[in-house]
Amino acid sequence: MTFEQLTEKLTAMFPEKLNCYSEFKCNFIKVKDSSVYMQVLEALKEEFSFKYMVDVMATHWPKKREKFEITNNLFSIENKLRVFVKVAD
Repeated sequence: MTFEQLTEKLTAMFPEKLNCYSEFKCNFIKVKDSSVYMQVLEALKEEFSFKYMVDVMATHWPKKREKFEITNNLFSIENKLRVFVKVAD
């Protein structure tokens, strides 16, 4: 599975709730609506084989409207694909 295929399927499951993009050879999934954040993580684990959580990072942005951002670094061994899932609150 490629990141583009994953993006198509996730966008169909969570319409207008995600922003998926690649930057500097990294794949990002930005969750726009924090109410679906856990559902997105569960779907990635159960339906797309992202069973290895490499790490979790929290960032504090004091000058931004959304002051806190959580980033999960997930890896699918089966698909050899890494994604960073971000949510801001």
